[in-house]
Amino acid sequence: MFVLFLVVSALLVGLGVVVGSRLQSPEQLAALAEPPPPSPVQVEVEERVLESVVVLRASLAEVEPEGVSLPLGGGSVVTSVAKSGGETVSLGDLLLTVEGRPRIALEGDFPFYRDLAPGDEGPDVLQLEEALAAMGYLATADGEFDHETQHALSALYESVGFAPPGGESAPQVSASKDELVVFPALPVELTAVAFGVGDDLNAVPGPHLITSSDVTLLEAETSDTQVVEALDQGMRLVAVDDVRGVEFEVEVASVEAVSESFRITLNVVGQAPDLTVDRSVRVVVPVATTGGPVTAVPVIALFTGPDGSTFVSTPDGDVQVRVGLVVDGWAEVEAVDGSLEPGDLVTVSSLVGDGA
Repeated sequence: MFVLFLVVSALLVGLGVVVGSRLQSPEQLAALAEPPPPSPVQVEVEERVLESVVVLRASLAEVEPEGVSLPLGGGSVVTSVAKSGGETVSLGDLLLTVEGRPRIALEGDFPFYRDLAPGDEGPDVLQLEEALAAMGYLATADGEFDHETQHALSALYESVGFAPPGGESAPQVSASKDELVVFPALPVELTAVAFGVGDDLNAVPGPHLITSSDVTLLEAETSDTQVVEALDQGMRLVAVDDVRGVEFEVEVASVEAVSESFRITLNVVGQAPDLTVDRSVRVVVPVATTGGPVTAVPVIALFTGPDGSTFVSTPDGDVQVRVGLVVDGWAEVEAVDGSLEPGDLVTVSSLVGDGA
């Protein structure tokens, strides 16, 4: 009987220990419900290019054919045709002959209005020299019809198989306004000619040559003045044809105000993709950029101090920074005091620790 009493007592004591271990006060339960202390989350400082862009939609521009009339002096009967419809006219090309003399394509702002001789000066001389320089026949265009200009003009005429007016050597070489045909821009595609061999140009209504630009033009419209302010004539941009998955370069040709928006005309650089009037392309315009790699941190790594300064928190302490361009959640930073380099760790936020 005594032994049985001891066994029962031992069982009761053990049961009490087990039950007691599972009983907790409300304060203990509340403490257990609290999340663990937060642990800082850190990321590396990076070196990257920051760029804010705007995407425009651009489509093929309607280009009106242009007409060029030939000078009608120095003969009028066509004796040969060197360029026909469908061919490309480039700087210095022979177009045709009139009564045995050449008509040569040049680029300029105005038709030549006088014959040029040694010693002449003026904008027409400069225009001729700039064309000769563009073809590699002249080193410098100075607006003076001098010995160098004569040699360059002789080289041009020799390239098309003729002697220049006045003879083949200085000081007799001169320039005839009737033999130089000025185009606003070259190269161009010659879509049609209004004459044939034997025709009298005086009887052929102008324009004598119909051209279309050899450059593919795109047009886009925007009312965003920030975009307009970011564009400069000649600026290169990236365009994307989403249908074909092709990227190509375009160049800003002009920006003009139309009604309450702006029309942007773009030249396709190099080989133009196969575009149609009913399909647009994306043109990416950088409206703000760092221009190169900079030290950058996520925006959520920036903190503001009581004095209004901005700083980042590193394992070695806070580093005050100057903030530059902010794009897509990243900020350009420069350390004001201390050091901050790519690869350094900065705190971006706090998360619940393991076991949450």
